[in-house]
Formats: sequence, structure tokens, C-alpha cells
Amino acid sequence: MPNDVTIKLQRPHPAQTQVINEQTRFNILVCGRRWGKTELLLNRLYRPLLAGQPVGWFAPNEKYFDEVWRQANQTLAPIITRSDSQKKRLEVITGGILDFWTLHNTDDPGRGRKYAAIAIDEAAIIPSRRLARQWPEAIRPTLTDYQGDAWFASTPKGAGYFKDLFEQAATRDDWTAWQMPTIANPHINPDEVAAAKLELPRLVYEQEYEAKFVTEFGAIFKEPLRYDTPPTTGYREATGCDFAYTSKSGDYTVFLTGRLHENKLYLTNAYRRQAETNEWMHALKQCSNPFAFIGGQEKGITQLLRQQGINLKTANATTDKLARAQPAAAAWNRGDILIPSDAPWVDDVLPEILAFTGNNQVDEHDDTIDALSSLHYALHQQPQPRARIL
Repeated sequence: MPNDVTIKLQRPHPAQTQVINEQTRFNILVCGRRWGKTELLLNRLYRPLLAGQPVGWFAPNEKYFDEVWRQANQTLAPIITRSDSQKKRLEVITGGILDFWTLHNTDDPGRGRKYAAIAIDEAAIIPSRRLARQWPEAIRPTLTDYQGDAWFASTPKGAGYFKDLFEQAATRDDWTAWQMPTIANPHINPDEVAAAKLELPRLVYEQEYEAKFVTEFGAIFKEPLRYDTPPTTGYREATGCDFAYTSKSGDYTVFLTGRLHENKLYLTNAYRRQAETNEWMHALKQCSNPFAFIGGQEKGITQLLRQQGINLKTANATTDKLARAQPAAAAWNRGDILIPSDAPWVDDVLPEILAFTGNNQVDEHDDTIDALSSLHYALHQQPQPRARIL
């Protein structure tokens, strides 16, 4: 067996090299799609890893690091001594360790570990309230032993904690920030970027390709009002539903439960998961008065649920998603729909609601929107809006 093993890393392109040369201890990278942030972040973690030190990769959820996990396993294969797919942990012959963490549904990612470097990928997607708590309370202390480096990287997504960090970097010691458009990657065909500029709405293009913090588009739903205590008497309760038939489809099954009291709708609970049918049906049995807009491919859902003793009320989904959402959006923006001040499920559903634009090219997920529209309709029984042909 040879004493020396060669690990081949991708050569950084000029914009990546600029970032590497200018890096400080804490680094904020705002970049357009396909700029190459994943390769850069891995490059910054591999160096201490190969020197025998522990490093950590943090992502919004497992979906966002599955491909990175596979890529790291492939690149480091000649020197991996252990690859634990359950704990998402790689160990290499130098003694280095690479841990992968999800930031979903936890306040303590990385607690108890020490790292020479960490990367927080897709930081703009992580709900701001969650990241603003996880970074100082759990992740930042992992860098103390080694005086380690930190990288935050993402395509921008409106305002939030990631944008705050980007703006604060200019005034803080040991912090550096960059804003890199897609076109800064020389491996991307500029004609393709130019075509996207012609095809996409202007603000979408500015966010996704020019890496600009666009805050004025997609604001169909404004920041909501919050409540401390829901009504306990004199209310009507229902659950709005949006179904995914398989956990492998990429869609989420969402149930939103709320109480209507004096024309104010208080959201009281939420279920949002990529789950198999048997799992979400069990959850639905615990929900009050379920209602859903049903399209053509979902016609069998009512019969299926009735066989399980679930009486799902329905209406035909005869308009587009944006039209169905308008009554709920109007009530939301008037302050007639409220969310709890402190509930763990808020971080799951609120970012999707605030990011909704009604544009399929922009909205990554909109299952929560359909559930909210269904809940609002169920409790108000308003006529479904008609689609207009202009």
C-alpha cells in the first residue's frame, strides 16, 4: 500500500480564488445560482480536514446536503476510514472528521463538538429566527477550541438574518463579505445567463443570477400579527389540507388548523412533512373538520379517507393557486389571520408563506399556501374566486 495518497480537488475559478485570497475568520458569501459556492465551501473544509482536524457542514435540512454528502464521499474515498450514513459523519486517515448537521427542528446543532472550520450552506433559506438563535448559541461556540473559521453562503432570498450578517460584515473585525453574480463563474455559458434575463421577471433574475437582496417582490403575504393566547370559547375550528401522496415526490403534506373568533383566524397548529400516506392519515385523524381543494388527480382522496373514518370536506380546485390564495392573503395582510408568538411549527410554515409569489418559476414549495387557502375558505365559506382571462 503506498504511503502517499493523492486527493484531487477542483481547481478554483478566478472569482473563487479571489474569495480564498481575501478570506478572514468569518465570511459571508452571497452568490448567484451556479456560481460554485458548494465547491468553494468544501475546499475550505477539506484543508483542515486533511490536516487531521474536525470540521462541520450545516444545511437547512437533509435535502440540502444529500448531494454534498455524496460528493464528499466520492472525493475523499481513498482516505475515508469510516463513513456513517446514519450519523452523517466521515472520518479520514489523517484523523480528521467531517460532520453534517441539519438545522431543521433543533436549537442545538453541533453542541458539544469542536471544529476548526464550519460552513453554513443555503443560509438565506434557514428561517431567520432559527438561525439567529442557532449561530450564537450553538454553532459559534464550536469554533472556540481551534479558533476556527466560519463560512455563510447562499443565494439571497429577501431580507432576514443572512442579509443582516452581510451588511454587518463591513463594520465588524474579522468579517468579510462578497456579492458574486452567476456570470463570475467562467464555466457558465454567458449566453445562457443572457437568455435567463430575457425569460425571467426582472426581480427574479436579479435575485437568482445577480445575487441581489430583492425584498420587494413576492410580498403577497406581509409579516403577520402574532398572538400569545388563542381563543378558548366561542370559536369555530377547521383544518386546511394539501396532500402529497408519497414522501418521494418532493412535495409536502400540510395541515393547518385554526380557530375563527370574531372574524379573526388564529392558526393553532401545523403539520408539514414529506410523509407516506399511512403516516399523514394518522396525523389527519387528530385534526378538526378537515377541508381541501381537490384537483383532477386527487379525486380518489375523499373515498380513501372515508375508508379510514375521516370525513374530508372538499371543493373543486377550479382556479389557479394564486387566485385561491387571494382571500387568505387579504385577510392576512389586514391582520385578520394571526400566528402564535412562540410555537416550534411556525419556523416550518412561515418562511414558505412569506416567500410565496404565485410564480411557479420562483416558488420552491407552495403546499402551505394551499393549506392556508383551504383553512380560510372552510371557516368563511366564501365563494371561490373565478379565474379571469385578460
